[in-house]
Amino acid sequence: LSAQLSRGGLLYCGISDTKPASRNSIILQNFVSSVSSSNSTNVTISGLIPSKFYQLYCLTVSLGGLQMPLKEVQSQAFSSTTLCCKAVQVTVQSTVVPTKLVFSKYIT
Repeated sequence: LSAQLSRGGLLYCGISDTKPASRNSIILQNFVSSVSSSNSTNVTISGLIPSKFYQLYCLTVSLGGLQMPLKEVQSQAFSSTTLCCKAVQVTVQSTVVPTKLVFSKYIT
């Protein structure tokens, strides 16, 4: 997620199936980035499942520690679907695999 903010601080983002009940529910997911001198930042959210719909919520925290109001966090959700699966290529070394041998020795 890329963002352009009006001032320096931190950007926290997180995932929730419903509107978050508190800002801590986003902060504790620990997907955070500090804002650069140009007030831009990127937050990477890891551990997502392929081809799944997500609701993303983000909040800002100023350099002085002031947090964005919860109502604003809740009203500015992002909807996104992750991309599908990674491609895997399997090459079979032999069309016949003798019994009682490990099959993995025949693929690369």
